[in-house]
Amino acid sequence: MDGVGFLDRALQGGALVWIFLFCLLAYIPLLVLVASYALRDLMALYLYRNRRAVVNLFLFVVIPSIALYRFNAWFVREIL
Repeated sequence: MDGVGFLDRALQGGALVWIFLFCLLAYIPLLVLVASYALRDLMALYLYRNRRAVVNLFLFVVIPSIALYRFNAWFVREIL
């Protein structure tokens, strides 16, 4: 019975490691994507100065940036 508990914990730990690695590897491309959207939307805001550029800037830059910042804060606090 003790071996089953150990095996369960080992499988759970392995799954958590894979989930963590997936999140970590997805973080870098998402960071690049958000930066490219920020540059594109800031240029559109500067050139056109319309409401759609402001909405795009908020939806595609500010909200993902907050999510990435919160993941980074969790990573530093919990993992490191």
